[in-house]
Parts: sequence; C-alpha cells; structure tokens
Amino acid sequence: MKLYMSVAAHLRERIEKGIFSSGMRLPSVRTLSSDHGVSVTTVQLAYRQLESDGLIESKPQSGYYVKTIPVLPRPMAANDIKAFSTEPVESQNSVEFEYYMEHPGLLLGTGYPCMNAPSMAPLFTALHRQAQNYVQSPQTRRHPSGLLALREHISHLMLDAGCQSRTDDVIITNGCKEALFIALKASCEPGDLVAIESPCYFGILELLKIAGVTPVEIPADPVHGLSLEALVVALETLPIKAVYLSPNCNNPQGYTMSDVRKRQLLNIANKYDITLIEDDIYSELSYLLPRPRPIKSWDSENRVILCSSFSKTLTPDMKTGWIFANRQQKKLLNLKLMTSGVTAITPQMAIADFIEQGHYARHIRKMRLLYRKHLAIAQEKVLAYFPKGTHFISPQGGYHLWINLPNEIQISELCAQLELKKIKILPGTLFSPQKRFTSSLRLSYSSLHLYDADEMIESLAQSVRQCLTEVKSSTFGL
Repeated sequence: MKLYMSVAAHLRERIEKGIFSSGMRLPSVRTLSSDHGVSVTTVQLAYRQLESDGLIESKPQSGYYVKTIPVLPRPMAANDIKAFSTEPVESQNSVEFEYYMEHPGLLLGTGYPCMNAPSMAPLFTALHRQAQNYVQSPQTRRHPSGLLALREHISHLMLDAGCQSRTDDVIITNGCKEALFIALKASCEPGDLVAIESPCYFGILELLKIAGVTPVEIPADPVHGLSLEALVVALETLPIKAVYLSPNCNNPQGYTMSDVRKRQLLNIANKYDITLIEDDIYSELSYLLPRPRPIKSWDSENRVILCSSFSKTLTPDMKTGWIFANRQQKKLLNLKLMTSGVTAITPQMAIADFIEQGHYARHIRKMRLLYRKHLAIAQEKVLAYFPKGTHFISPQGGYHLWINLPNEIQISELCAQLELKKIKILPGTLFSPQKRFTSSLRLSYSSLHLYDADEMIESLAQSVRQCLTEVKSSTFGL
C-alpha cells in the first residue's frame, strides 16, 4: 500500500469512528506530516484522496474539515427518480461504438487485461501443445455444449462462488458477448423492454439493438449499485421483461453490490416475474476476498442467467465464455448453435489444461495484486494532477476507474484534445443510450507498467485543466 493511502486509511478510520466528527477541523498538513513522519506531499495526497471520496472538504486559508453532509450516496428514493427518466429509449451510440471497436485504444482506454504477465506463459504453452495434438489427431465429434473437461472446471468455479452447480448447467460460448446475446434472445422477444443499469457496459447497448429490444435506464451509484427503488418504480409502470446488470466489480463504476441488496433484487425479480441477466465477467478479479457471490448463488427459482468469460482474466483472443443457467437449457443451446455453431475446441482444451495444472488460480492471485498496484498508481496520479472538483470512488475489483470531472467540462471536447496526443479514454457518454455522463470518463489501468504512467496521466490531466480553463474563460468573456 502506498504511504499516502496508509495515512488516508488512518484518517478515514478516525472519521468513521467519530473521533473526527462532522464539521471538525482536521490537523494541519504540517502537523500530520510531523506526527506520521511523512512528507508534506504525502499528507496532501492523503487529504486529496479523502476529499475525492467525499469524506472531507477544504476551506481556503482555513484547512480541511470533515464534511457535515452524508459521505456516501444513499440508495435512490422514489422522489429522486423523477430527475432520472426511466422511459425506454433507443440507443444513440452506434457511431461511437463503431469508432471504439475500430480503434481499440491506447493506454487508459482499452478494456483488455494485462496479457504479457509471466503467469500467462503456461497458457500459451498449453495452447501450442493442444494445437499440435489437434493437427496430429483432429477431433471430429464435439459436444454442442462445449468441452466436458472445461465445463467441469467452470462448474467447480461456480461452486466456489456459492452456486449449486452441475456440469450440464454450463454452455461454452464465443466469449461473454455471445453469452449475453443468447440470454437476451432466450428471455425476450423483439419489441420487449429490458432494464439496464446506468452507466452500463456499452457493449450491451449494441446487443440490445441487435436483439430488437429497447433499454430502460435505471440509475446506479458507485456504492450501492443498481437503484432497486428506481427499478421497482419502473416495473410498476412499464412491461419490463428482463434486467441486465453487472453486480460484482461493475464495469464501469467498479462497485460490488452488497449481499443484502443482491437478495432484495432477486426477490423483486421473483415478485414481478422477470429474468435477471447477470454479467459476472470481472468477479474473479475482486480485491475483496473471498470472491463476491453472484446473484445466481441465491437463485432457488432459476430466475438468473449468469454470463461470464475468460476474456478479462486471461485473454479475449481465445473467445471462450459461458452461460450458467438451470432452466431453458435446450432453448439456450439451440440459440447458441444457430448463432455460431460449436465453439472452437483448441482454446477450450488449452484453458482446461491451464486450470487443471493449477496455473489459473495462481494467475488470478497475481493479477489481483498487479491490478491493485496499478490502481494505487492511477489514483495517486489523478489526485496529484487533476483539477479540484474531480471525484472518484475506489473500485472493488477489475481494472477500470470511473472518474467524474468538474461539471463544466464536456467529455467530447476533452476527447478531441486527447486524440491529438494519441491518448484514449472512454467517454462517459458511451455508457448510456441517452448519452448521459457528459463530464465522466473511464480510465483503464490494466497495463500501466508498459508505459510511462506518470507522463501519460499528467498529459491527460493537462488536457482536463485546459478544457476547464477554456470553459471558465468563455463563461466570463475573457
């Protein structure tokens, strides 16, 4: 843990215990520097972290104070929902989506995991070996649900996550996107409404369009996740057929819903007779141990279709994902076969071998440590370089940091400036069918060690500051 984070954690604990109560003035930077035996810069970074988390506020020429307002976002109440329209709307993001697929991104924009980690080497060795074996003795018969050995390993992973799992409940797919698409087609008919968290994974918006269904945005905050209160209001007024969400290590906000709210959501699904499509793709990369339970683990009425993949833990190039469901198996499998046929066997054999030899578990442990280290670097640089008014809440897993910039900044203008510097981020507007989040961005930190992270993030921050300066100059007619 970085030194400033240790100081911040010490102060946070005192605030939460009430030792530093609401409205109280905190020790000066120099006093804390002396008390903790750290530099003034370290204390300043600790205070900026707490300020970003919403725990404290600075007052000019006075110092830092514990905030008197609620520290964290509260779950949305019914009266708050009016400000956030939950009417169905067609996605407006096709052009943006196509652009980001054609330009998968430089540092800070890519959704790819770190694929050059040493712990990946046994996987590539296994892939080479299985490819040679296949050439020498090609397998002509393949199970339509996928390689039995791999499905058994995935079933064991689901058991470890608290699910009542059988091998027959698993269908191997060409990545998580295909799994999500099949889940949508199995749950909905063209013209149906599907509730989605907002902001949400932008790829689901295109899948909804292809499936012919219409999204209904339900607000999600970076602490509690999907607003169950807003969802109930929407369910009372609209004929929603399914809900898509990523409750663990969410993309883009990084939150993990509490077990209490997950079970409440499942009760809501049972009451209103809707399907939950659970995107569980980042759960293995949780910084919280044990790995958080999916909603599927409490699903006694077979209401949840869980979709996942090895694309975020290993590599997307192998295109190996899965559906885990206890009902509609025949329908799901038929949709899979009509969509793409049987999934390529060689990557399945390589991944099964990788897991069998114990390499997967070791790899996951190393990746969690690496991504936490990268997160600390990214947070430190954002706190050091970004302008006042920038806020984020630490993600609980994965490798994305959702950053809210000062409201005056328009993300489209920032992206135009970054293009000239060959720096790519993902604009917040990409994560909403109505192009909300115009002052937010997603920064990915999976491969920070491959670049000069300090220089790259400082350059990004410089563009943010420049945008802010231009807005203020325009506002005051300077």
